[in-house]
Amino acid sequence: MQDNPLFDYVIVDEASQVDLVSGALALLCAKNAVIVGDTKQLPNVIDKDTKRQIQSLNLSITESYDYTKHSLLSSIKAALDSVPSVLLKEYYRCHPKIIGFCNKRFYNNQLIILSKNTTQSSPIQAYITARGNHARGLYNQREIDVITQEILPSLQKDFAKEEIGIITPYNEQKKHLQNTLKDIETDTIHKYQGREKEAIILTTTANVSNDFINDAKILNVAISRAKSTLQLVTSEQIAHSPHTIIGDFIKYIRYENFEVAQSKVKSIFDLLYKANRQARLAYLKDKRKISQFDSENLAFHTIQECLKPHPMLDILTHIPLYRILNDSALLSKEEQIYAFNPHIDFLIYNTMDKCPVGCIEVDGFAFHNATTKQAQNDRLKDSILAKYDLPLLRLSTIGSNEQLQIQAFLQSVGYE
Repeated sequence: MQDNPLFDYVIVDEASQVDLVSGALALLCAKNAVIVGDTKQLPNVIDKDTKRQIQSLNLSITESYDYTKHSLLSSIKAALDSVPSVLLKEYYRCHPKIIGFCNKRFYNNQLIILSKNTTQSSPIQAYITARGNHARGLYNQREIDVITQEILPSLQKDFAKEEIGIITPYNEQKKHLQNTLKDIETDTIHKYQGREKEAIILTTTANVSNDFINDAKILNVAISRAKSTLQLVTSEQIAHSPHTIIGDFIKYIRYENFEVAQSKVKSIFDLLYKANRQARLAYLKDKRKISQFDSENLAFHTIQECLKPHPMLDILTHIPLYRILNDSALLSKEEQIYAFNPHIDFLIYNTMDKCPVGCIEVDGFAFHNATTKQAQNDRLKDSILAKYDLPLLRLSTIGSNEQLQIQAFLQSVGYE
């Protein structure tokens, strides 16, 4: 250590997120140090490449000083057990009922909660999505739909947009949320440590509980970001998982007489899930089958229901694309070649003059997602239909509220 450090004291805040190298450099600058942090919250993240490089050095080092295993805070606690330590028990930030769960579940009731009830709305609500495996990898459109359609409309009556934050364990879900909600601050739980919002929405994203979602440090941080109200969105499987933190949180919410609501955001394609097989068979029984794919059969009958108020409209299925074009003059060579191959899943037309009114496509996620060849073909089809002023509605099998989508589509083409 240098002979003349710059400061008498250095205070390191959020020390559980400070890596050992940065922390050691800070300690070199002072005679004394005060290390402030919480070992029950998230440590600093070391990327896999850095960890591999360090491990490849084969250094012989005491475990308590291991950069790959410790933050500054945990290293000091492990290496210097005689250093005076005090728990900052008085707590002032979150609504008492929000931090009350963290106190019971993570802090063994050691906190003295001095925060006040500052909101007229319920401090905690949980929304459980409809039965089915809605997540695709680390992305869950259904939970995003619940946020946009059920949670935000009422939440924004009480809080300004800048007072609302959305957090998720996964970067993929974060990316889709940011694309959908550009004016609501969205980030991962790791990035939210040390931050707060009056209202927090937590989307667990995955279909089932796992070690990452059930990590005590992750959920302690996630729940305690909310000052006034916390809205949880989770799957039926996670909500009802025994011996998990989210399962305990649901029990706590119910015990405190706060709302655990079954989400009303539904999709006709929910019937495709294995868990809903019997319901699907019952729905399609005695109904006309127009396809080998039940996704198209379900869409067909939904479209038929939406067309009932419009007796002048009817529907054709699997019409070759080239047949609904007057000519090919507007098409590029690539589009001309492509137009002779695909079909339109559903063509809505006016029975009075047989003219097309609009097209509807059913997009299965695995077949139509952005990484597939089919996604490129979809863009070609979209371009062709746009050139001939033929409106198109794409129904994703991971979307929701198809009937409302179809009704809005019909209104957009002049059928109120």
